[in-house]
Amino acid sequence: MMKKYSALTKYINLLKNDNAGEWICDKENDGSSERPIHVPFVSYSIAVNNLADDIYKFAKESDEIVPSKYAEIIQANGIEWGYDSMMKADAFNVYWLY
Repeated sequence: MMKKYSALTKYINLLKNDNAGEWICDKENDGSSERPIHVPFVSYSIAVNNLADDIYKFAKESDEIVPSKYAEIIQANGIEWGYDSMMKADAFNVYWLY
């Protein structure tokens, strides 16, 4: 079973010392119509970008991650739909509807 997740767990050590990304903020433009200020964004590290690609690939190929079942999983675990409730939920003890 561990091999199944190795495509994702390999990033645990890779990200320990990675800066993950850097905020890019426009410090050159003044906000005028000729020189509008660009919206700040994060330029992610190579490791983070690769992790994101592997997460999408894993989700697409996995029978465990079914986006259409998110609401059912939340409900089955007695978690209310909302930021506070979801942040407090213990993901390690969640019942996944396989």
